[in-house]
Amino acid sequence: MAENIDTVMYLPLESHKDGYYSHVSKVVSCGDKIFIGDFVQHKIVVYDTVGRFLYALNHRGRAANEYLEIKSFCATENEISLLQTTDLCDSSRYFLRLSW
Repeated sequence: MAENIDTVMYLPLESHKDGYYSHVSKVVSCGDKIFIGDFVQHKIVVYDTVGRFLYALNHRGRAANEYLEIKSFCATENEISLLQTTDLCDSSRYFLRLSW
C-alpha cells in the first residue's frame, strides 16, 4: 500500500461546540474548505485548510431549506448539494442545493 501513497499530512481540527461529529461518513476538500459529513447526526462540519472551524450545516426539518437526513453530498467553492430523502418512510431522493 505504501507505493500508492505519495504524501500523508496530519491536520489538527479546532474544537468548537457546533463542530462535533460522531461518525465521519465522507470528507471532501474543495478550494479552501474541508467538508466532513456525519450521516449519523445528519450534519456537515466545515473547516478551512489550516483546521479552523468555519461553520456547521445542521438544518434538519421540513422547511424548504431543511432536510430530514443526509445520504450524501458534493461541494464546490460556493455551493453544497445534499442528497436527501423527502420522507423517512419514502425511498425517493432528491438534492437540496445550498449556496453562500
